[in-house]
Amino acid sequence: MKKYILPILSILLLLGTLPFCDLGFIAWFALVPLLLFLYNKSTKNFEAALVSGMVFFLYILGVLWPLTTVNVWWWSNPSLYTHRYFFIILIVLITSIYSGGVFGAFFGWWGKKNNNPFLLGIIWSILELIRLPFVSQFEWGILGYTQHSYPQIISIVHLIGPIGLSGLIVLTNGCLALFLLKKDKKYFFITGAIFITLFTYGYFQENDLPNNSRTILVSSLHVEKEIKDFYSEDVVTDTINLIKQELHKKPDIIVLPENIFPFLIFGDNSFPISYTTSPLVSRTFDTLIDISIQYPDTTILFGAHHQRKGNLFNTIQQLSGGVLVDTYQKNRLMPFGEKNFLFLQNQTGKMTNGKDHVLTIHDIHIKPLVCSEIIQPFNTHNSSIIIQVGNEEIFDSPLVAKENMIISKVKAIQHKIFIIRSTKGGGTSIISSSGKILTKETISTEFISHNISIPQ
Repeated sequence: MKKYILPILSILLLLGTLPFCDLGFIAWFALVPLLLFLYNKSTKNFEAALVSGMVFFLYILGVLWPLTTVNVWWWSNPSLYTHRYFFIILIVLITSIYSGGVFGAFFGWWGKKNNNPFLLGIIWSILELIRLPFVSQFEWGILGYTQHSYPQIISIVHLIGPIGLSGLIVLTNGCLALFLLKKDKKYFFITGAIFITLFTYGYFQENDLPNNSRTILVSSLHVEKEIKDFYSEDVVTDTINLIKQELHKKPDIIVLPENIFPFLIFGDNSFPISYTTSPLVSRTFDTLIDISIQYPDTTILFGAHHQRKGNLFNTIQQLSGGVLVDTYQKNRLMPFGEKNFLFLQNQTGKMTNGKDHVLTIHDIHIKPLVCSEIIQPFNTHNSSIIIQVGNEEIFDSPLVAKENMIISKVKAIQHKIFIIRSTKGGGTSIISSSGKILTKETISTEFISHNISIPQ
C-alpha cells in the first residue's frame, strides 16, 4: 500500500496549483510521484489506468467545485439547481475516466517499455484538446493556465497555446521522473533546455507598444450588487449617474456589463421593454439615448437580451450618437443556462446562437465576447481589442471570477491583444497584450479607465 502514497502526493500537489492556492510552479513536478508509481514494475496496466483516472478525477473536481456555488435557478430547470452537485460529479467522472484513465492505460501499455517523455507530453496535450468538446469547450483545468503568474514562462502560449504549454509541463515531469529512476543526466539536461528556451523567449518578447500605434481611452464599469437589487430603481439611477460622470472624461469607448439594465430589446434595435413592463425601462433607455447624443464621439457598449423574429439572443449592443448602430449576438451559448441540455429544459425558453461578428468603432476592429465565451477557444479575426461583458454574480464563490480572470490574462498573451472586461461581481479589468493587468476594480461599484495603444 505504500506505493499509493505517490499518487496521493500528486493529487495534493495538483490541488496546490488551483486558484485557491495559486502555486503554479508546483505543476512542473506535481506529476512526478504519479509517474514514478506508473513506472513501478509492480503496477499493472489496469491499476495504472484506475489510479491515473482517480488522480485526474480529484484534480478536475477541485477545478470545477466552485461552480456548485451558483445562486440562481431561474434561468433553467429548478431540478438542475437542486441536483447541481450530482451533475458536477457526473461531468468530472466522465472527463476523468476519459482523460486520466486513457493516459494511465497508455502509460501502462507503452510508457514502461519506452522511456520517451516527449510522447507523454504529446499524449497529454492531445487528451486535453479532445476533452474540450465534452465540457462545451470550457478551458478550465488545462494545466498550462497554472503558469499565468510567470510572465517569462507564459509568453510561450503565443506560439503553442495553453494546451501546448501543458504538454511541456508533462514533458518536464516525465524527464524529472526518469532522472530520479535512471540517474541519466540527459533527462536533467532536457529539463534545463526547456526552461532556458522558455525564459529566453519570454525575455525577448516585444514591448506592449507597437511601432505605429494610436492611443484611445477605454472605460469599463464594475458593479457588485445582490442579484435581487440589480434592477431596482435606485441601482439603475446610480448606474446612469456613474455613466454621466465618466462621460466627462470623454472616453472613446465605455463598456457596461452583461444585462446591466432591466430591459429586453425588440425587433431591429428599435425599442426596449422589460420582462415586466415598467416606466423605469423607458426612462432608462431614453436617458441612455440622450447622453449618447450629447457625447457622439463616445461609443457605449452594453449587454442586453434581444428578441427578434421570435428568437432570443444574448447580445452586446453598440450605441453611438444616440443610435444602436450594431449588435453582436452571442455565438456559443452556455449549456444548462442558455440552451437545453439533454433532458434538462430551459425554463425561460432557449436562446438562439448568433453568428461570429466583429464590431467596428472609430475604424478599430473589436472582437466582442459575452460571458462564458472568454473561457472558450475563439478567433480574433485580426481585431485590435477584445471586449467582454459578463456576470460573475451568479456564483457565490470568488474563485469563479478568479479562474476566468486567469484565463483572460493568458488569452491576451495567446492572441497578442488587449482585453477589456466589464462584469458584475468581480473580474472587471483592462489587460494588456502581454497579459499585464493595467487596471482592475477596487471597490464594489466603479468605472476603471486606461489609455491603451493599439496598432494602426
